[in-house]
Amino acid sequence: MTLIAFGVVGWFMKRYGWARAPLILGFILGKLICAGGEAATSALSYTQGYDPIEDMWIDYPSMPLATAGALGAVVGERLYIPGGARQLIFEPTDTLLIFSPLDTAM
Repeated sequence: MTLIAFGVVGWFMKRYGWARAPLILGFILGKLICAGGEAATSALSYTQGYDPIEDMWIDYPSMPLATAGALGAVVGERLYIPGGARQLIFEPTDTLLIFSPLDTAM
């Protein structure tokens, strides 16, 4: 997957070390948090953060549930992800996942 961002001068691209389709994004504590998504026929549970200052990817603990087809919202220093599908059949779920880089033991 390629991350495309708009900078001061124009567009630039950063490549992930892996490929995945739509995922949940949020910007927390100066890092772009990327969670869940899909690859091939599976929902994913990966959580990574991109630090634009250091120009590096950080691996965070995986989500407790694989999640695809969801939206997220940042409130304070947490990323909230309501619902989402556990498989690519996209049936509704009744979960609320909450992520904060402050809550992880790195």
